Amino acid sequence: MGRTALLTSVVTFVASIGSHFGPEVLAANAIMLQLMNVASYALDGYANAAEALVAHAAGAGDLPGVHAAVIASAIPMAAIGVVLSLGYWLGRDVILGALTDLPEVREAAIDYWPWIALLPLVSWGAYWLDGVFLGAGQSGLMFVAMVASVVGVFLPLLLVGAAAWGLSNGLVWTAFLVLNIVRQVSLGVAYPRLARRISV
Repeated sequence: MGRTALLTSVVTFVASIGSHFGPEVLAANAIMLQLMNVASYALDGYANAAEALVAHAAGAGDLPGVHAAVIASAIPMAAIGVVLSLGYWLGRDVILGALTDLPEVREAAIDYWPWIALLPLVSWGAYWLDGVFLGAGQSGLMFVAMVASVVGVFLPLLLVGAAAWGLSNGLVWTAFLVLNIVRQVSLGVAYPRLARRISV
């Protein structure tokens, strides 16, 4: 799927860019990506549930049922996003102690910890709406939203930021957070089109 390929490319870029800022930052990025994967697994479970609920209602042409499934699946996913972000923020020292015993890597990870702590909170909606759109069979709309987010926001933010302040690991993670926010906003904007296609 094109959306998956684009997202994988962005994540690979975020993971590898740390090599330009030294081994400690690269190792810190690896820790952050592990935590991102943990959040992804937790959120994907409910995204799959959202997909199944929406697919059942959409297959029956039941638009009110689709709306109900969307709302019902949003509540636990938002709660998971909040709990994960709080857990990452409050459990920083315990988490880092379990993942590294290198002081240099620990310090580098602490420098970028706000980004990983915020990630579940600002990205749960993207996972949720991915499930909704997949369940409704609207992967094309997902791809358009991903292209718009990457080409229209992620890349320009990186280029403008790098030109203004220089490329940094913080800029890359900021662009990644903004990408996730824009992705869910763009899917939210596309939701009425999804609803119209189901009701036809």
